[in-house]
Amino acid sequence: MNYYVDINIITPKEEYAFQIMNHDTLLSFFETVSSFPIPINDPLHILQLYTDMPDNYARTKYLDRHFKKWAQQYHLDNPRGKCIPRQFSFHKKS
Repeated sequence: MNYYVDINIITPKEEYAFQIMNHDTLLSFFETVSSFPIPINDPLHILQLYTDMPDNYARTKYLDRHFKKWAQQYHLDNPRGKCIPRQFSFHKKS
């Protein structure tokens, strides 16, 4: 199974939605975002997961074990059919 991360960046004027499918790009994005002093809303702790488990195989096994529970709790879709907003979001402080 492939896992995709939806990211919403919310600014005072607009909201930007991204779906990142490439793990290297996602890791780079997380490194960049972590360097800024902004609050991050991450109820699934995806940022920590990608930081603590950079190995794709180990991370996928972890996601396999937890996805079904998360899908019910957070209304995630599988197979991928639509984008569910706000599963992972960054909020800029005013």
